[in-house]
Amino acid sequence: MKWVFIHRFFDNFKLADYNEYVSQRNRMFHKELMSETIPPQLLPSYDFVAGLLTSTGSFLWVKQKNSEVPVFQLKMQASDHDLLELIKDKLGIKESIHQYIHQGRNYSLLLIRSRKTIETVLIPIFDGRLFGQKQVQFDLWKKKYFEKKLEFVYKKHS
Repeated sequence: MKWVFIHRFFDNFKLADYNEYVSQRNRMFHKELMSETIPPQLLPSYDFVAGLLTSTGSFLWVKQKNSEVPVFQLKMQASDHDLLELIKDKLGIKESIHQYIHQGRNYSLLLIRSRKTIETVLIPIFDGRLFGQKQVQFDLWKKKYFEKKLEFVYKKHS
């Protein structure tokens, strides 16, 4: 009898629902944690962030109207949402972290489109901190950014 109950429980159990519950619980915990100021020495270092960027980050150009706009993306598993929040705090940015859930994939995304954030935060921090192919991608993205800077058309971001 016990086994039938357990079997029925797991038949009705949806992993996506559980993941969403855990994600909400983690966000609530993060809000409580962040209501207290975290000492700067407990936040990840810029070199740590650059290391994550090397494996999970992207420098993109997205078509918008008749132009292309620069986008920085850091994509991680949804279970690492709190780490993205700490990175956001370390960078001192206000952009939101977005959840992507589709066909069994569950990610947290930090997307930065703001020209001000790109110029005053991202470029100064990552300049000289990246190596290999990611450095090449960053340099090309940065070069194109400054070449196209006056042509940008943004709907919402400035």
